[in-house]
Amino acid sequence: MVFYLDESICNCRQIRRVLDAAKIEYIRHLELFPRDKCPDGVPDDAWLDLVARNDWIWLSAHKGRRFEPLQKLSLERSTIRHFSFSSDRLSGAEMAELLEYNLAKIEQACTTTDAPLVVSISKTGIGVQFFMVPRAGKRRGPPLKSRERS
Repeated sequence: MVFYLDESICNCRQIRRVLDAAKIEYIRHLELFPRDKCPDGVPDDAWLDLVARNDWIWLSAHKGRRFEPLQKLSLERSTIRHFSFSSDRLSGAEMAELLEYNLAKIEQACTTTDAPLVVSISKTGIGVQFFMVPRAGKRRGPPLKSRERS
């Protein structure tokens, strides 16, 4: 599995350090859509489609974003797995700590549950928001991919 760090967190060094330490591969939104080449941003459907086609796990800091009508409709019709932090007021260090604490639970949810999947990450663990359909005794795919980072 590969995480897609959306624009809200893709520059958060603390989150990237957690993923690097765990040797988990990730793609940063601004690597694919740099601001100098996309000064007006990128339509949500463009990058959401990319996330779905590549079977990436979308990681976000915007709790409220998952409830925007167009994104919710896109999620309902997709194979996206979205994990977001439960509060918009967390610092980068706090989000990184929550991510590190919950990585095993995130992997378990991704490997035992079909998408679409929308989950919040909080101090008490992970909480499913909607679309979770457990798969009896089956794994979704391989464990989180590791890659060496320089």
